Amino acid sequence: MTRLPVRPAIPPEQALLFVGNIYDRFAVVARHAEEYFHTIRGLAEQGLGRSLVYEALIVRCARKAKADALFTWDVADFQRMAPELADRIRTPRREGSACARGDADDEDRVALSTPAAW
Repeated sequence: MTRLPVRPAIPPEQALLFVGNIYDRFAVVARHAEEYFHTIRGLAEQGLGRSLVYEALIVRCARKAKADALFTWDVADFQRMAPELADRIRTPRREGSACARGDADDEDRVALSTPAAW
């Protein structure tokens, strides 16, 4: 969030508040060393890398959690990477989404993407 291309820039303290709010509302899905390796190997075998590694790890978590939605500002790249999840990949501002309403509950499985590569 601190690298989002917005003015004024989001200060680290505000980013921490955002992340804390998300952390309090959603379950965290951890990745293990083996999952990192298999994800990176799969990308390397396809000749892919760079920022896609981070996105591929998020997709892997969404699959692992059986997420109902994956929220990101980079919908097109995520849909190309995971076409089988295309209907669940959306921006956080989508009307009617649990994230936009702020009322996701324990039955909503949501994966969140941050713009770390920006």
